[in-house]
Amino acid sequence: GPAGLTALASAGEPVAALRDLAAALLHSGETLPWPGPLSVRELTLMLAAMTGRDLDPDTLGADGPPLPVTLRELTAERDRLARELADAHANARWYEETLTRRDAELTAARKLIELLSRSGPARLGAAFVGGVQAARGTGRAIRRMLRR
Repeated sequence: GPAGLTALASAGEPVAALRDLAAALLHSGETLPWPGPLSVRELTLMLAAMTGRDLDPDTLGADGPPLPVTLRELTAERDRLARELADAHANARWYEETLTRRDAELTAARKLIELLSRSGPARLGAAFVGGVQAARGTGRAIRRMLRR
């Protein structure tokens, strides 16, 4: 070979080599030094443009099998889920504290109502209201009888 170098394999199709490089770069999970395309096809087109080749996007075909999830994506997903779980735990604690506080307030209010309903003025008020209701009922009955 030129300059005394010998290739380990015969030269293949440049587009196939670029596609393989794009797939390897995306599979590695490493941060790419340029704005990251989302697919092997897009990265192949970008690498071809960087090497001065004009590729027809229609000749590349489909992306092939989907890429496996990279360690970086798994780590980001784990971190997002950990944040969501921490938020859910904080909300659960707040709801539990609120429920406990309101339950205590309700119990105190019931005790106060029970205490006040046993007092003398409360019993007199209830008797008065009961008497008024009975008088209204009697008044209605008398009016009905007089109308006949």
